[in-house]
Amino acid sequence: MLESLRASGIDMEALQVDLRRHAEDIDALLFRKSLSLAGTPSYLIGNPLYNTLDYAGFRRAVANARRQAAPKEPI
Repeated sequence: MLESLRASGIDMEALQVDLRRHAEDIDALLFRKSLSLAGTPSYLIGNPLYNTLDYAGFRRAVANARRQAAPKEPI
């Protein structure tokens, strides 16, 4: 990919400066994209991703996540 950028005439030094300057924003954007957040509101509750929930559904999702995260009692 770097060879393609160089061949296109991109100023590689300026690119590196911009990448460093905006690294936090770029990382945040890539992270959001990796979660497949399609719109707002989106809720990450435990492992599942929820895009739309009414109040009762939100309470159930939180209760399920809490139940799954609770320490397991030794047998």
